Amino acid sequence: MHDDLITDEHQRNYCNQVEKIILRNEKGIFGGFESCMRSGKTHMAINHHIPFLLKNTDLKLVFITAPLSGIVDDNLVKLRSICAEHGFMFASHPSDVWDFIEEIPNKKIVLYMTNAMAWVQPGTKAMFEHIGRDNIGCFVDEAQVWTLDHWTNSRDVNGWDASPVYKSVLYKTIKSIILGSGHAYAMSATPNPQFLGHVRTIDGEITYKVVVSAPPAKNISHRMGWIGDAYFHNNGSSLVGYNSEEAFQMMLDSMMTIENETGFKRAAMIECNRKHPHDEDPRDFPISIMKSWVMKSNYTLPNLTDDDFIGAVMISGNKNIKTHLYSKSGLENGDVNSKIIYRKLADQEDPLRFLLVIDMAKMGVTLPTVKELFSVRETDLDDKKGMSVTHQVRQKLGRPATPYCGTPLAVFYGQLGGHLGNVENFDPLTNTYNWYLVDNPMNRIAVEEMKEFYPTFQDFQTLNDNYCPSCGRTCKCPSK
Repeated sequence: MHDDLITDEHQRNYCNQVEKIILRNEKGIFGGFESCMRSGKTHMAINHHIPFLLKNTDLKLVFITAPLSGIVDDNLVKLRSICAEHGFMFASHPSDVWDFIEEIPNKKIVLYMTNAMAWVQPGTKAMFEHIGRDNIGCFVDEAQVWTLDHWTNSRDVNGWDASPVYKSVLYKTIKSIILGSGHAYAMSATPNPQFLGHVRTIDGEITYKVVVSAPPAKNISHRMGWIGDAYFHNNGSSLVGYNSEEAFQMMLDSMMTIENETGFKRAAMIECNRKHPHDEDPRDFPISIMKSWVMKSNYTLPNLTDDDFIGAVMISGNKNIKTHLYSKSGLENGDVNSKIIYRKLADQEDPLRFLLVIDMAKMGVTLPTVKELFSVRETDLDDKKGMSVTHQVRQKLGRPATPYCGTPLAVFYGQLGGHLGNVENFDPLTNTYNWYLVDNPMNRIAVEEMKEFYPTFQDFQTLNDNYCPSCGRTCKCPSK
């Protein structure tokens, strides 16, 4: 195991558990690897799990999947490098695998693709059948989605009723691999009720089960964002709680106050409703309305002008609205994509502060400067017994949990040892994030679940001795 790649004892212990599961190779189990958000689970899969699986088995192909193309794009370079280091052939498309099999038959292959490519495309299925299910292993990333075994289980697993046309494409392939090589594994920070053992598969041929669990996020508070405040709002009267416009202004005030005090960029992600993009009814909060709220707001900083591109819009599955940047004065720039936007958000010198999304950036992305999450999504999911189903909303709540001390993550992990206690004269507000959510039972329960496992600054103080009470900031105080 590479100590320079697996950064601390928590990751090493987690990887040791994974090794035992792989060597045990228990058939009939779809084994879940649970590790908290922003803990590096995909990083560990690429740097440790995949090489270990291929070196300790006779498998010819190991593939890893993700639900979003952006997650795959972010990790292609890392996986390609690891394959080169270990002598594996790297493939980004099933057609590459066919070429390797024909031209270099003795080489082991690693394939990275989206869920749609892995489970839906006929060519991928043909490739799997050619290699043989006894010779294939896989890791399903963000396995809280796509893994439902049968449409009749949807309400209890996902919180909504699925249609009988649901084809269970992932389940059928995974079951074949599990009953073949036995090496099919799921990775998630928020396992769904099926992996938690609450919902059995309809056919009973395989069992979903969490087989590896990392410690709670509070145990790694030294490299996590810290939970701040949660505010609940509604689109009605503010006689009880906050209305949405009041909550939005609270977020703006927090952004401006903390950035002015700390000197470090502070950005917000705004989740919009899935309404028609040109619907102008403010009660529906389409993305055009939320965009106008930013443009007409009192948000200002000394180094920003009204012509700076402070906002970005990203929408999944809508051809009418392209990804673009915008300014308060109404200027737009459409020559961008999600990778460029994520890079601009992370850049301390770039003016981008607001990311407006519909079904984008909700899992698997790293957004260190995003420390305010505002949502107008009213979804309130429950199972057949009326119990809230929260695993997907918790994914959203974890987007601001990336550690942030005002330096690039490469510097934080490389020069500061991935430990916030090593940052001198560090204001805890920089790393503290807030939520602004629609007031409903699902959101309230999800927040309480997050607070149970994810750290606050006070948790960091309790678990680390690098806190100086005399100055109220984390530091290496000579007196200690």
